[in-house]
Amino acid sequence: MTKVMIVEDTRPLLEGIAFELEMRGYEVLTAPDGLAALKVLDDLENNGLPDVIVSDIAMPNLDGYQLFERVQANEDWQAIPFIFLTALASEKDIQYGKRLGADDYLIKPFKPEELVIAIENKKRRFEQLKASSERKLDVVRQQLMAMISHELRTPLTAIYGGAELLADDFALDEDDISKQALELIQSGARRLNRLVNEVLWLVQFNSGHLQQTFDTMARSYDLQEILQTAREVLNFEVATDRIVFYQNQDDAALWVNGLRDVLVMIFMEAFHNALRFSQDNTPVDLTLQVEGNQVTIELTDYGSGIAAGDIDKVWEPFVQSDRRTHEQQGMGLGLTLIREGVRLHGGDCKLYSELNKGTMLVVQLPLAK
Repeated sequence: MTKVMIVEDTRPLLEGIAFELEMRGYEVLTAPDGLAALKVLDDLENNGLPDVIVSDIAMPNLDGYQLFERVQANEDWQAIPFIFLTALASEKDIQYGKRLGADDYLIKPFKPEELVIAIENKKRRFEQLKASSERKLDVVRQQLMAMISHELRTPLTAIYGGAELLADDFALDEDDISKQALELIQSGARRLNRLVNEVLWLVQFNSGHLQQTFDTMARSYDLQEILQTAREVLNFEVATDRIVFYQNQDDAALWVNGLRDVLVMIFMEAFHNALRFSQDNTPVDLTLQVEGNQVTIELTDYGSGIAAGDIDKVWEPFVQSDRRTHEQQGMGLGLTLIREGVRLHGGDCKLYSELNKGTMLVVQLPLAK
């Protein structure tokens, strides 16, 4: 439903315009002057802003020109189409309003149909411009993502390859310092590779690209195969033998609908967090349970845990719990990527944690029909 704000100091006219628009199916907001209009806009959430503002010019407190300038100065409002509605009919007045940047200028008296046509034209034009901007922005995002992927991964490949060659040469070498230096190179390359991958995943989620891909390319996958793949791939970076798998039902395959790479990423990030923030001598329990038409995956570690006040915060990007204690813990994107990936697949996830006792990540995914 199109939402229109009418700003007019003549109450009968204000009520008459509102009535005409409501009869035509519009949602109408009203204000008797510019100051009142600003208060209405301030009180609205960003997703509840009007699609079009129609304002008189000659008003007390704050006139139409001043209102328009205040709207244009607010980055959350400046894209709203703005139509002046006035009895000022001189060419000079009209030109002044257009120089300010108003989208249209209706002169009183007018027919309701004229206002409706002006509103629909401006709304349609705004939607066209917005769609065009989104398409252009999407192209830029894709180019940026391809550039980042190539320019960062190419030197990483060279570092990995060189380190492997050195490892072969040092296999029989007794020089501990050389071996330690090589281990530092390999560890740094693995860490940088993880950071690059996480940033690329975040860009894809934020751009909407993965949602488009999901809508056209999703298919069914064996969840246990996905979990095993995530464990095997992560094992190149960190030992995963502490993950203990439990399944509370028959060995029948559990199928989920989605994107394979995203599903693998979700559980690689989950396993990595659980292993990293728990002691080497403690297990990480992985449990699957089927409840109705969904599967619940519980991943429990017995590590440092998360403070109660931080549990809601750590889902956000670049937020980390107790950074001073846990050095080298990355950029704080792991849980963000897990949540975005699970939501992409129509599921949900939760965290339960207690300091110095451990953390449980619960992921729920719908089973494929």
